[in-house]
Amino acid sequence: MNIEKLLNTIIEAGKMLVESGAEVNRVEETMVRMCRCFEGIEYADSYVTLTGIMFSLTYDNQTMTRICRVHTGEVDLNRIDQINTLSRRICSNPISVDELANELDRIKGMSRYTFKETMLFGAVGAAGFGMFFNGTLLEIVMSFFIGI
Repeated sequence: MNIEKLLNTIIEAGKMLVESGAEVNRVEETMVRMCRCFEGIEYADSYVTLTGIMFSLTYDNQTMTRICRVHTGEVDLNRIDQINTLSRRICSNPISVDELANELDRIKGMSRYTFKETMLFGAVGAAGFGMFFNGTLLEIVMSFFIGI
């Protein structure tokens, strides 16, 4: 197994999560969980802030550490969900490091929602809150337009 590639791939997954707006605890947990799914990993630990990631793993009594600078991005809950689903999937059904890197590249290449789709979802969500709080039909319609 190419440990350096595994380390770089796990760092990339963490970087994508932070740039997509995931909370720090989720990023740390996901990175460690993904790494421990690979056979022979004796130890894995991460320290994540909003601007950087430090990650270490031990394989065959050798410890490797990487530090990565993270630049801010836009919130992308779909990307966060895709990476978390991938991490759960590889824990139950292990894959190779190359397959993991390919999956992350596929997720990275996914397009974001368009501006119009985002406006529509915001409007529907706002109207949903109007219904949740027992608003009148006029209040629900107005919340829909305010959500836009």
